[in-house]
Amino acid sequence: MKIVDKFTDLDKALAYITEINAEYANLVAQKKAESDRANGDIESLKDELNDANAIITDLGAQLAALSEISAPDKKVVSIKGDQYVLTGTDFLIPGVGPKKLDELAADEKLLEKLLAKESSILTPVS
Repeated sequence: MKIVDKFTDLDKALAYITEINAEYANLVAQKKAESDRANGDIESLKDELNDANAIITDLGAQLAALSEISAPDKKVVSIKGDQYVLTGTDFLIPGVGPKKLDELAADEKLLEKLLAKESSILTPVS
């Protein structure tokens, strides 16, 4: 009855309550829209986090594979963007002559030729 006491007639009270209800409905709609946007942002961040986790997992697997390769007769080389393990210490390359592991690892063109010939001294990094 306190609200009714503030007004001279019930029509004014009803108009006031209707206005308050409309404002409340607008606020609820605004908060729902904000909540929906925030939920969309959260889902987007979850997707980005999943992508980042997949990259980290892949890099971890690559690191584990590379750590298994650490031996004096093995070297990881990059040929046309792909990683290979070069195995051996001294090589006799037909038409080129003798090469040490570090020399051969530094000669990408020669490595490309050996890869094209499917040489057993090169194995893909898994």
